[in-house]
Amino acid sequence: MDAERIKAIIELSKQSGACEIAVETPDGIVRIRRRPRVLQRQAPAEPALAVAAPEPTEAEPAVGVQPEEYIVRAANVGWFHRGAGPDAEPFVEVGEQVERDQPLATIETLKMSNQVTAEAAGEVKEIMAEEGVEVEFGQPLFVIRSDAE
Repeated sequence: MDAERIKAIIELSKQSGACEIAVETPDGIVRIRRRPRVLQRQAPAEPALAVAAPEPTEAEPAVGVQPEEYIVRAANVGWFHRGAGPDAEPFVEVGEQVERDQPLATIETLKMSNQVTAEAAGEVKEIMAEEGVEVEFGQPLFVIRSDAE
C-alpha cells in the first residue's frame, strides 16, 4: 500500500472521530489507532466496564440541580453544535424560554446530525457544552428550569 492511501486512511480516521480503523488489502491489513480526544471539562476516565451504559432518563435530576430543573444529556457521541451546524446561528441562548421538543442543539456523528430537543417547556439556565467540542453519551448539555412547578 502506498503512502498516499495510508495518509487518506489517517485523514478518514480524524474526520470520523474513530479511535481505530483497520483496512484489509491484498498486501495485508493496515490498522491505525488514535488516542481519543480528551475534553478539558471531562472528568478523569474510569476503567471501561463490560456492561452497557444506562439510557439517560427524561427529566433526570443531577447533583447541584434544583428540583424544578432538569438536565438535557447527549443521546450519542459526536461534535456539539448550538445550531443546525458548525456555522449556523444558535437555536437558544441562556435565559430564553423553550417549548417541549424545541431544538436546542445538534450532535454531528459521521456527517449525520442528530437534533437535541427540550424534554419539557422551561427556561434555559445553563449551556454546559462548548460549540464544536466532542461530547460523550450521557454528557450534560443544558440545564432547563421547568415551567411545570
